[in-house]
Amino acid sequence: MTETLFSADLHLRHKFMAELRGWSREAVEEHDDWLIDAWNATVTRRDTVWFLGDFTFAKKAESPKLFAALNGSKHLIVGNHDPAHVRNLPW
Repeated sequence: MTETLFSADLHLRHKFMAELRGWSREAVEEHDDWLIDAWNATVTRRDTVWFLGDFTFAKKAESPKLFAALNGSKHLIVGNHDPAHVRNLPW
């Protein structure tokens, strides 16, 4: 069975957000790995996810890798922290 799910505000590669969530700024990659693992434990490859903005603060070259690591058919509703390189991912 496929599901339609909603998510927002991952803020991957955002050191301050990692810190707010209990991680150190230096552990932002571990924080992101934890978020990706939690996502993939919930979302299957067949599921549809509507992402409600603020996906990543990663650089342009790294964003596709983070996007691809997440299960599901993803669709973006642009948030105020979604630059052009995020909006241009294969949502």
